Parts: sequence; structure tokens; C-alpha cells
Amino acid sequence: MHSHCIINSVNFETGKKLHLAKEQVQELKQRNDAICQELGLPVFQPSVHRHARGMGGAEYHTALKGQSWKLRLANTVDECMRYAGSRTEFISLMESEGYAVRWESSRKSILSGAV
Repeated sequence: MHSHCIINSVNFETGKKLHLAKEQVQELKQRNDAICQELGLPVFQPSVHRHARGMGGAEYHTALKGQSWKLRLANTVDECMRYAGSRTEFISLMESEGYAVRWESSRKSILSGAV
């Protein structure tokens, strides 16, 4: 169970767009939590997972030109994952594409870099 705050960000009478500062968004979240508590609904703690960041403008244009190393790396990882049947095969495929891979069982993510 979860809730959503839906806000029409454009005033239909004036056409002006609503702009909220981070503090105002936080206040809305706190109000939502208070309403949930009043109704006996659970209040969830923020996720400990960080969300992936989208591409910035410059990075997006670089990717459009086919010059983004991040996009090349992501595509190579996806392709190698598709064909690898094991961790060892994945590392081997990545190395054949010119990447050094350090995959430690104690870490949550794989570290990769160009050779």
C-alpha cells in the first residue's frame, strides 16, 4: 500500500507553472505522512537505495553523437550479460571487449574500466 500526491503543476486559469522548492516537497511528504498516521495507515521510511541519475544535457548530446563512454560501457555490459552463462564468462566477455572487470563478492556492484 502506498499513496501519491497529485498536483496539477499548471494553473488552468493563468497558465502559470507551479514551482516547488525541495523544502516545500519535504513539507508535502510530512503532511502526507501525518494524514496516513491519522487514518491508521503505515508510514514508510525513505528507501536506502539511491536512484540512478539521468543524463545531463551535455552527456545527452555526447551520447547522441555516439561519443559517450558511459553509454558504450552500459551497452557492452548489457550485451555481455545476455551471452554470459556465469560470472567467469561475463568477465571473459567484458575483457574481450577491452574492459578490465573487478567483481568482488563483498561488493554490491561490479567495477569496470577500460583496459
